[in-house]
This record gives sequence, C-alpha cells and structure tokens, in this order.
Amino acid sequence: MSQDLLSFFEQRAIRFGQRQAELQQRYNLYATVRVLWFLAVLVLTFYFANVRLLGGVAATLAIGLAGFVIALKRHQQVAHQRDEARHLKEINDEEAARLRHQFRHLPDGAQYADLRHPYTSDLDVFGPHSLFQYLNRTTTHEGSNRLAAWLQYPAEAAILAQRHAALRELSEQLDWRQQVQAAGRHAPAAQPPLLNETPSRIFQEKSWLSTLRWVLPLVTLTLFALVALSILPLWVPLLALLGQILLLRQVFQPLYEATFQGDAQGKRLKSYVALFQAIEQASFSAPLLQRLHQTLTQPQRASRVIADLSAIVQWLDSRANLLYGIFNGLLLIDLWILHRLERWQEHNLPQLPAWLDALAELDALNSLAATHFAHPDWCLPASSDEPVFLEAISLGHPLLPPDRRVTNDLALSGLGETLLITGANMSGKSTFLRTVGAGMVMALAGAPVCAAQMRVSRMQVFTSMRTQDSLEESVSGFYAELKRIRQLLDLLNTTELPIFYMLDEILKGTNSRDRHTGAMALIHQLHRRRASGMVSTHDIELGQLEKDLGVSLKNFSFNSQIVGDEIRFDYHLTPGICRSFNATKLMEQMGIAIDSEPTT
Repeated sequence: MSQDLLSFFEQRAIRFGQRQAELQQRYNLYATVRVLWFLAVLVLTFYFANVRLLGGVAATLAIGLAGFVIALKRHQQVAHQRDEARHLKEINDEEAARLRHQFRHLPDGAQYADLRHPYTSDLDVFGPHSLFQYLNRTTTHEGSNRLAAWLQYPAEAAILAQRHAALRELSEQLDWRQQVQAAGRHAPAAQPPLLNETPSRIFQEKSWLSTLRWVLPLVTLTLFALVALSILPLWVPLLALLGQILLLRQVFQPLYEATFQGDAQGKRLKSYVALFQAIEQASFSAPLLQRLHQTLTQPQRASRVIADLSAIVQWLDSRANLLYGIFNGLLLIDLWILHRLERWQEHNLPQLPAWLDALAELDALNSLAATHFAHPDWCLPASSDEPVFLEAISLGHPLLPPDRRVTNDLALSGLGETLLITGANMSGKSTFLRTVGAGMVMALAGAPVCAAQMRVSRMQVFTSMRTQDSLEESVSGFYAELKRIRQLLDLLNTTELPIFYMLDEILKGTNSRDRHTGAMALIHQLHRRRASGMVSTHDIELGQLEKDLGVSLKNFSFNSQIVGDEIRFDYHLTPGICRSFNATKLMEQMGIAIDSEPTT
C-alpha cells in the first residue's frame, strides 16, 4: 500500500466532507427562507385583500411567485452541489478503502457471473472480493457492462495499445475523472432502459391527431367563451371536454411506456447530460479519446439532444400532478408531449446507440485510469505477436494486500508447452495459478497489472480449479472435473485463438493410479493442439514427463520447510520437482496420531 496515496485520498475525502457540511447548512438556510417567504406572501395577500387593495394583492402575488421561483431554483442548485460534494467524498473514501483492501461493500458484478465461462468463476473475476469489484468505478449501466465484457474477452493488441494511451492520459486528470464519476452518481443505482426499444409511432399511424391537437382545444375554449357570454348552455363545452378526455386514452399507453420509472428516468437523464457535458468540454490527445469525443460532439452535441429529451421526460413526470390533469383535459397536453417525443425519436434515436457506446467506453476507461493512478508501481503490459507468449517479472495477485503478497517471475513461449507445478499442501500452487490467470485477464482487458514488467500474447484463458460435486444434478466432484476438461477440449475445436490452460490439482477426484494415467494422457493430448499452459499436482511422478516431452514440459515447484513443529512456506516458485511434503505434519497438527507402524 502506498501510504502517500492513502493519505492523499483520505485528505481529499475530508475536504469534500467539509464542503458537503457547508452546503448542507446553506441548503437548510434556503429551506427556511422559502418557508418564511411563503408565510410573508400569505400574510400580505390576506392583509391587502382585507383592506380591498387589489393592486397590492396582485403585486404581492406576482413578486411572491417570482421570489419563490428564484429561491426554489437556488435551493435546487445548492442541493445539487451538496450531493456532488457527497459523491466526491464517497469516491475518495472508496479509493482509500481499495488501498486498504477493504472493498467488499462495493458493487461486485455478481450479475455477470457464469459458471460455464472459461475462467471468470475460478479467477474471481466477478462476485465478492473480485477483480471487477476492485477495478470498477463505472457509474452507468452501459459502462459497467463494457468493463465486464473487457474482463471476459481478450482484446487485440492494437486495441490494447489504444486503451493504454487513453488511460495514461486520463490517469493524470484526477479532478476531471472524479467529476465525471460524481456526475454519474446523481442517477439512481438501478437504471431502467433509456428509451423503449420500440419507439412510439402513433402520430405516423394516426396523422389526423396532429391536426386535432390544435383544433380541438381552440374549439373547446371557444365553446366555454360562448357559455360565459350566455350564448350556449354549459353542457355543450362539457361534452366537447369529455370527447377530448376520451381522445387522450388513445395516447395513454404510449406515454405510459415512454415514462418508464418517472422520477428515476428524469434523474438519470440529467446525470447523462452532466456526463456528456463534462466529456464535451474536455480536450484529449490520445487517439481513442479523440475519437470518442468526436462521436459525442459532431455533428451535434449529445448533451444538448439528451437535454431536450430530459425536458420531455420532466413533462411526463408532471402527469401525476393535479393541475396537469386539469389542463391536460382542456389543452390536450399529452398529445403535444407525445408529438414532441416522437419527433425527438425520429431525429435522434439512430444516434443514441453510438453516444451510449462512447459513454460506456469512457466510463470503463475511467475505471482503468483510476486503477493506474492508484497503483503507479503496476505495469501496463506489452503485447507479443507470437501465438503463445507470457513473460512476467515480480507478478503478484492484485487482490492480496501488499504485506501478504509474494511475487514471482514467469516465462513461457510457444505452442505445446506446459509448466508442471508440484508442491506441498498450502505451499501456494493454487494461488500462483490464480495470480497468473488474474494477471493475464487484466492484461488482455487493457488494465494495469500487479507486476514490474509483463509481456503477453492474445490467448484464450481457460481454467479448471473449483470443480464441485452437485447433489441436485447427481454429479460427483470427479465427474464435474471431467466435464470441465471436456469443455476445454471442445473449446480447442471452436476457438481461433491459442488456449492458455491452467489446471489445478488435475484429476484430484480419483485414485492415484487413474489420476496419474489420465493426467499423462491429457498433457500428451494438449501438446498436440494449439494450446499451452500450467498444470499443478501432488503427483510428483508426473514430473517424469519432462524426460518424455523434453523442453516442452518444465518442472517447477513450491516447497516448505518443517522446523520443529512449525511448517514454513516461502511461496516462491522454484525450478524442479517438489522436494518436500507436509501432509503428515499437517495431520499431526490437526490431532491425527501418526504411528510409524499401523495398529490393528
């Protein structure tokens, strides 16, 4: 943990917390002013009405309304500033929490978990204490999906280079990045679709509605005027009004579908306007950032178009208001709103996917840039053009605290290569495989990696580590592992990328003899395919495969030392087959009496 960075984020959180407290006091003051203003207007209105000064009543109401509107807008501005300060405090608190490795309260991406995925379950990509949870700073539904996709599919080298250039630039723009994060947090966490996938076309299907939205209110208002002049009876305009209300039923369902979740949708749109404005006002030098910026600003600014939609949604939110209902029946406001919404959809809906795609990309890049800033000692891996190439120096697991993290070097290149890793119990074999897997997943997503240096080619990672039995499906642990290996073999027949496999405690669910025979056969089979990888095992006899396969199989191990009653691990990868085992000592420590001669 970098104490300087930890202190830096803590101080920023304190500063924004103080700002939030100041703005809360100002917010409370405006609330009091609004109440007092309303009471003063009420008292003055009654006073002038009582003395029959109609001019005073009119002036009081006019000035009172103007003052109330001004106070309301200022109150809302202060509320927005207070919320932004609160969001910025939370953002910096979360950055400090990540550096302390206390981040289980953050969104974990569990919705993306897939047991059938080639590696995400075994490598803790999603779920509690996961890579996604550590990396994720996204604030939009689209950005979260994009970051999750990056962690699930390896990117091409050219795309990785673009992402690296972008996050190098963004990492230096701390205030801007956190401003964008804060803007995104003004929207509710649960985000509905931005628009109905099927746009409303009622005015295209019933073009006569466009004329009626003008004509009918004029006719009805004229009829009421004639009633006021005692020319017509009241039932005539009331009948016309009833006809208008029945007409509004034609547009109720389209408007209801467009409204979605009302207030939540309105807040989300305002948040998107702020996000787009922050991006549009920035200037970038990285090619990827310039392209995304151009998407949002040319031929028109996305923020202005989304602001128009936000204004429409604000009207939709008003439909629950009593005054809206009264005037809606008379003026057919629903028709006007629906017409405006359809025109917006006609002119802007085709551009919306591109804007949301650019926003998703920037939101995901922001997460990687924040990680790069928080870990300046982590590297941005280089890419290799070879089919299979992996080289890392001082590679560690990003989810382990620095005081518990042990780093190792690793090198593997060429197809048909296997690193066979033997080791004692608890010596670090599984953790090392997950460390390599996590590093590769992050590298192939474009993220910084917990290593001094790393170079990797584009490969499909595949793991078999946490296979479990299933009582519900009547599947034993051994059969579950065989199904996972079958999935690996099937993937070899379908993917165009070379596969980098990581098989932990291979065939652990069967007897030693069958495990040894099966493991040997599988390694031989994998060496004839477009694949390379690592296999961990307790079966030291598998190490003899190095004689059969030559340089295509290399033995490495994790070892332990028994000093008195203590078992000591150094968790460092060592060339050669494991030289020490500790199962007997571990059983003794658990209370199992181990005799030199078995008793009957």
